[in-house]
Amino acid sequence: MVLGVWCNAMRKYRNFPMAFMVAFGVVSCGHSYAAAVVQSDIARISMMPDLPEPYDMRNWDMASRQLYKMIFNPHARGPFLPLIKILRDPRDQAIGFTMPAYATKSESFSAQALTNMGAVWGATLVGRNMASGPINYVRLLNQFFDPDMDHGIFGNGAHNASPQSTAWYTVFPDMAAMAISDRYPAERTLAKMCRDTAQSWADAIPHFQLANGHYDFNYTGFDFSTMRPVYNGIWREPNMAAGLAWLEYVAWRRWHDPEFLKSAKACLQFLTDLPRGYNPSWEVMTPFGALAAVRINAETGTHYPVQKFIHWCFSYYRARPSWGVELGNWAGQDVDGLIGAVNKTPGATWGQRVRSYMDTKGKVRHCSPWRPWGRGGYPFFMETATQLWALAPVARYDQRYAKALGKWILNAANASRLFYGKFHPASRQSDPGWSSGEALISYEGLKYRRDNPHQPLIATGDNKTFLDPGYTGYSHQPSATNYALYGRVYMGILGAIVKKTNVRGILRLNLCATDTSAPADYPTYMFYNPYHQAKAIMTDVGKAKLNIYNTITGTFIIRDISGKAAISVPADSAVVVVYTPADGVVSYQSHQTLVNGRVVDFRHGSSARQ
Repeated sequence: MVLGVWCNAMRKYRNFPMAFMVAFGVVSCGHSYAAAVVQSDIARISMMPDLPEPYDMRNWDMASRQLYKMIFNPHARGPFLPLIKILRDPRDQAIGFTMPAYATKSESFSAQALTNMGAVWGATLVGRNMASGPINYVRLLNQFFDPDMDHGIFGNGAHNASPQSTAWYTVFPDMAAMAISDRYPAERTLAKMCRDTAQSWADAIPHFQLANGHYDFNYTGFDFSTMRPVYNGIWREPNMAAGLAWLEYVAWRRWHDPEFLKSAKACLQFLTDLPRGYNPSWEVMTPFGALAAVRINAETGTHYPVQKFIHWCFSYYRARPSWGVELGNWAGQDVDGLIGAVNKTPGATWGQRVRSYMDTKGKVRHCSPWRPWGRGGYPFFMETATQLWALAPVARYDQRYAKALGKWILNAANASRLFYGKFHPASRQSDPGWSSGEALISYEGLKYRRDNPHQPLIATGDNKTFLDPGYTGYSHQPSATNYALYGRVYMGILGAIVKKTNVRGILRLNLCATDTSAPADYPTYMFYNPYHQAKAIMTDVGKAKLNIYNTITGTFIIRDISGKAAISVPADSAVVVVYTPADGVVSYQSHQTLVNGRVVDFRHGSSARQ
């Protein structure tokens, strides 16, 4: 009786109880109670500030749109412009395009999948149709497909895949192509190439299996000519299993070939068997393995140890010592959440000048001098953005990580502005003065040197001689810069996910923006509140009336609303909200809650309400 009166009152005064219902977890009228999801902590994220300082969040969506307008203009004029060249056949038909890895005054453009695919993917994420117009850039990505690898795979070079040299330079382009193809299903040639790629790796994965039935991906790459894994004697890339798990799982979701699901599970089993203390991370693929595990658990009912996988994304790398997630304030700037070299080898202290490490076979290896320069760090934009690509959707499938991921994204998105020259004086840049590009083309990395108090923080990169003239890998050409399209073209990931709200420090995070081959969804957003008081967020839900469901509490918090809505986020907490049709029919299936047949909650199903 009391509950009925309460519900009727709430319907009459819709605008008042919205904040109240969210803040105090009141369930929707007519539905059973469900236990609120207990949040899982990630140790390194817990050490980050609740609200980074100074706080200066970019409008990543606007900046991304401006970036892609610049780089996809072959007629742009100005210093270092244009940043793209269209390759044409004798009949003047476009057959490919090239971009420089770094902005340069020279004519040395190259075709690299990491850059070209990243640009197409990032532009797609912020709403640009890359398959329409005078040039179909999606179709031109076919230039990176190498048909000579049995069924074929994508590689970083034009028609040249070399997975035996280094796995991630092949697996990651394969993943990027799969993500792009998912957004352009009408591009049938690209779709066929992606399916062939999934099949090629499905054929390769059994060759990583040991006699005892377990799998071992502790190799550098894979040789398709001999169908054998390859170790180059220098480094190993075991997190290729994470990238392949994601690739094969989204391929299974798209084409329903059971061999793809079997392959994904084989890769996840390898990761499951690894000790928690052995972080397999080498480059950008471990977070995608975490997403694959979270999704397969949520969608099929498996029980892979996602806590361990997500922990790896925020702990020191074991396969690549001295790498991880940054913590700290550098020259007055919070840089927590950025990813790259942290100069912390297992067993070393922050006071040591790390110049060598021991690999997984017990052999001493020497670090490149430009990574462990003094006591500091060297994070990169690409590594940070791609981890955001992979981990933002996690909270949709497993809301236990909403608060931790919300806090990390707030820190990382705020600190990512520091890769751009616009946010530094000239003395803190290796290449100051590019007025037309310093706000849009980032430096490759951000370097901090505690051993140099006169210049401790510098926006720089690996391309141009600057901090370590003794490193021969740098370019000595006067036309070289450290403004890097390589990796920086992934700005659209932040543009698609991160939006500011009416409350300083609280972001609206789009959890569906970067997901691939995902189940049908309704708009799903996460809000993390870094303050010690509840905050009301104003958001425009559109003209059509809808209901708002909170996956943290498993309840509808607002009903029959349109236009402006006020959502209250409890203190030091996060909410994950789903905008569902106002007349939607709710049903339950095992551990899932559905509205009109679409899953809105992967943890508050009928089994949770018994």
